[in-house]
Amino acid sequence: MESWKLEDRQAEDSTAGIYDHLYHRTIFAKSMYGDFAQSIVSRTQKGKVLELACGTAIISNILPSQKLERFCVDFSWNMLQIAKSKCQNCLQADIDYLPILDSSFDVVYIHSALHHFPNLLGIFKEVKRILKGGGYFIIQEPNSHNLRKDSFLRICSFLFKILKTRRYEDLSHLEIKPSEHHGTLKIDAVLPLLETLDFAILEKGYRYYSSQILSGYDSLTAHKVGRFFDKYYVRKKNDGYMFLIVGKKKN
Repeated sequence: MESWKLEDRQAEDSTAGIYDHLYHRTIFAKSMYGDFAQSIVSRTQKGKVLELACGTAIISNILPSQKLERFCVDFSWNMLQIAKSKCQNCLQADIDYLPILDSSFDVVYIHSALHHFPNLLGIFKEVKRILKGGGYFIIQEPNSHNLRKDSFLRICSFLFKILKTRRYEDLSHLEIKPSEHHGTLKIDAVLPLLETLDFAILEKGYRYYSSQILSGYDSLTAHKVGRFFDKYYVRKKNDGYMFLIVGKKKN
């Protein structure tokens, strides 16, 4: 296994016990994961679905287990021990080389993990191989963004401060930095690779602008304000905290 993968796996193993608390404790995070789960459910109501680089299987845990046969893959053993309580079928594997038969899944999805891997084309080839004809590949990743407060968002943030709105504790010191190649992605770096493999792109775009800027407040009101103005800011700024891509394997 490459040295960077060993470094990443060590980082994942070390944070497995606090991963959900780090990345799923805020109103914004729960909303973001819920939106992604809805993107999956909106494409298929039944069948076999696979979460790549699942971590603790936050996404799979949200999906309706009565209708979907859920599978999860990660290379961190410690993450999978937690994921097993949330997902029906867990497999420890390297997503560059999946020990899975061709044409096995109706949907393959990945959330906030592609940016860990430098060889995206190799991963996409594996996804295409294991997807059934007409199957969906759904991606949501941190965007290489440039989010800035304009006058209105500055006023909103100032008002929440004046109202002494509670803020979430900063837990960034608990995070363990993975290997050096780790970083955000640009949607334009992902789309051409999918198109090269003849995926039909059904949906693409940015998500979360104002809601991410206000995400530090532990307040449902602050979150709702951000969500309400998200579409406006994403459209106006052509930017967002995350990007979403839905691809379809052609028959």
